[in-house]
Amino acid sequence: MNPLKQFLVPLDGSPMAEAALPVAYGLARPLGAKVTLLYVMETSAPRTVHGERHLQTIEEAETYLAEVANRWRSAGVPTDWHVHPNAQGDVARSLVEHAEELSSDVIVLTTHGSGGLRDLLFGSIAQQVLRRGKTPTLIVRPPEQEPAPAYQCTSVLLPIVGGHEAERGLAFAETITRATKAQLRLLSVVPTVSTTTGDLAASATFSPTAAKAVLDVESEETARWLEAEAGALRARGLDVVTGIRRGWAVEEIIAEATAERPSLLILTTHGRVGLEGTLSGSKASRIIAGIRQPTLLIKVERDPPNKETGS
Repeated sequence: MNPLKQFLVPLDGSPMAEAALPVAYGLARPLGAKVTLLYVMETSAPRTVHGERHLQTIEEAETYLAEVANRWRSAGVPTDWHVHPNAQGDVARSLVEHAEELSSDVIVLTTHGSGGLRDLLFGSIAQQVLRRGKTPTLIVRPPEQEPAPAYQCTSVLLPIVGGHEAERGLAFAETITRATKAQLRLLSVVPTVSTTTGDLAASATFSPTAAKAVLDVESEETARWLEAEAGALRARGLDVVTGIRRGWAVEEIIAEATAERPSLLILTTHGRVGLEGTLSGSKASRIIAGIRQPTLLIKVERDPPNKETGS
């Protein structure tokens, strides 16, 4: 199982960024993890951030982080804080470097509200962190009510396809659900004739009946595979249910999250292109845009090309 013992929470002095704290502490406590609060001084920093005055000096940042740490003392989670004093023009790079230096297991970031989600996942800090680094990134949406309610993880949704990517997602899901005693829901999405892609889509044009039969068999085989994985997890004491949906992966995952309202969604992603066992970065961003649940993005590297075949 994956150890999750170090949570890194970058803050910028705004209440919006602090929306990540209930989720970070709500997960860190049952996991027995430590939280490190981080403030990175920026070059040419704006005077305000998210409508709040931007911290301008190292002393202000230190005072701020100390106050936040003290405010969360009652959570019973060991908390450190650190101000990176050398002004950075590339905040995402600094976050990646700090995550590696501090051996962080998770970086917790808040989305930036309306319009900010697109910025978040297309070239801005969170997407850059996921693309450049290897540390899983937990994305938290701003709360619909103020102050942000306490967070308790009671259910986890894990969409999986198969292969080593599935194993990585399952490892994280097992660690979290074991610590929080949450229910784990394993979901797989199998295309329909109208939503299939690739070679099968081409053949479906000429023989939709045959294509439907192939997909129906795939659905049955996937259901058996999911139950086998669930059975192994149940044997280790976890509460696990399974589900199969048919259609477009992004739409069906959003529909599942909307219907089941899990406390946490876990997605494995390549961060760039392709849907081969994981979601591409663009598909992951569309899912996050369509739900409100905290989402743990786990980057999975592609297998290296086969030198003999060049594939």
